[in-house]
Amino acid sequence: MASKAMNHSVLIFDKATEELLNEVAIPDRHAEQLKALMGWASDEEAIYEYELLPAQLRRLERMIGISLETPDAIYQLSCST
Repeated sequence: MASKAMNHSVLIFDKATEELLNEVAIPDRHAEQLKALMGWASDEEAIYEYELLPAQLRRLERMIGISLETPDAIYQLSCST
């Protein structure tokens, strides 16, 4: 990843209300795996927010060892620097 620290997390929103239900941090040690999972060609792409597809979510869960499944939820990958 870029030299500036990027803190990624998964934001979990309720589909009906769009209320934020949970935020799960992705440890920095997974930065390169995350880049590959998301298909980022450059470090700059890592700063945006992305809606996660079901397959991406499952791979991310295996990567970080945490179940993120929440009924009727929207999952987004977020970055803060």
